[in-house]
Amino acid sequence: MRSVSCDSPDQTHSDFHLLGASKMALVRRMISPGESVFEFNPIIPLYRYRHETERGTSWDLFGGLVGMDRAKEQTRMKLFWLSL
Repeated sequence: MRSVSCDSPDQTHSDFHLLGASKMALVRRMISPGESVFEFNPIIPLYRYRHETERGTSWDLFGGLVGMDRAKEQTRMKLFWLSL
């Protein structure tokens, strides 16, 4: 297993992993034309930030325990995995 992995199939896509692979990496950064994701997962899913061109932006802590979704002109708070 490699400690750092960076894949760029073309100029518009990249996938970076630090200490792990796929969604289980300590740090994960994925960029494509329609989506951008950053995750920090020390032992459990601690922090995730996602921006999708069509859906909007979201972030969450502790695997969705607390977070926020923003789509167009609507913002929703997430608490205990439920949207408020």
